[in-house]
Amino acid sequence: MKVRRATGSDHKALSTALAAGFGVPQHVFTEVASPTVMAAAGMTAYLAENEGTAVATGTAAVFQDCVGLFNISTPPLFRRRGYARAMTERILR
Repeated sequence: MKVRRATGSDHKALSTALAAGFGVPQHVFTEVASPTVMAAAGMTAYLAENEGTAVATGTAAVFQDCVGLFNISTPPLFRRRGYARAMTERILR
């Protein structure tokens, strides 16, 4: 499993994984995972992948000396394997 920063070209994979993780239709996360939002100052989106499949998501919002963690999610098929924990640990590094 590899956790990496998501780029604007990852917007579809990110919104798909977010929707699966939260059990909602993909369109709910279309704007949140848009290249514009991902490129905003202080925002960093992350994808965890295992063998090319998105298994977890996460977003960090940094402002001054504070960081907020958002959208830590794991699609149901990949839960209970430590992916969200690995995502959280990577973001906090």
